[in-house]
Amino acid sequence: MTSDRKNQHFEISVNCKAALDLAEQGFAVFPVHHIMENGGCSCGKKDCKNSAGKHPLTSNGFKSATTDKEQILDMWKKHPYANVGIATGWPSDVLVVDVDPRNGGNETLKALFDEFGEFPETLFGETGGDGLHYYFKMPSLEPGIKLSSKLGAGIDVKHDGGYVIAPPSNHHSGGIYEWGNSAEIAEMPDWLLENLKYPKSTNKKYTNMKGVGLASNDNEHEFEWDRLKENCPAAVLYENMAPVMPQEPWALFAGIVVRAENGV
Repeated sequence: MTSDRKNQHFEISVNCKAALDLAEQGFAVFPVHHIMENGGCSCGKKDCKNSAGKHPLTSNGFKSATTDKEQILDMWKKHPYANVGIATGWPSDVLVVDVDPRNGGNETLKALFDEFGEFPETLFGETGGDGLHYYFKMPSLEPGIKLSSKLGAGIDVKHDGGYVIAPPSNHHSGGIYEWGNSAEIAEMPDWLLENLKYPKSTNKKYTNMKGVGLASNDNEHEFEWDRLKENCPAAVLYENMAPVMPQEPWALFAGIVVRAENGV
């Protein structure tokens, strides 16, 4: 029996329809655990904490993301109330700036805007926890250049190897994810791209982020973690299982491995 035949009597849920709509726009999507009526995560574990309603339902995590309609129907047929995840980076050709006000993201963003100017008009979403997701086109990079996944206090950047939760998913705070506008996805402004590059840009115009506190060691650790993931399946497995990664010890471990690989 074909997938089309299997799904012809399937009642499409609101979240499944949203996933299909996103896929039609080119976003690679996958199912994520949701928040149940009792306020707990659908995984049933009590220790989810900050990852409740945010971690993947599939064993391959964001690597299960697809734009294929029948695959999406199959996944949401099994999990009709699943939240919607978008795989960032090249799978969806997007980079997402994730602003978390609980950790100083609004202050960091204001400092950036004061120094470099505001973002161009682009698609953005509002998270259930009062945060913001700004969507930009994934940039092409020179050979050997990586992108950091941290812009400053309270601002994460999701690209290759990452994902975000999309509307109309629900949030453990009781809120829901919503789109803030329907704008086209813009190219990244130069200052944003230059401040995310690793090794750091030599263009002094973009390397002095006053009051933001982006440490070079943080960039180095992010770069080394990316390197480790490319060569160590266990690192990818760990990251899929722990969305809120304790970065410092693992980044140090990644640094040791990469330096050993290079004979340093």
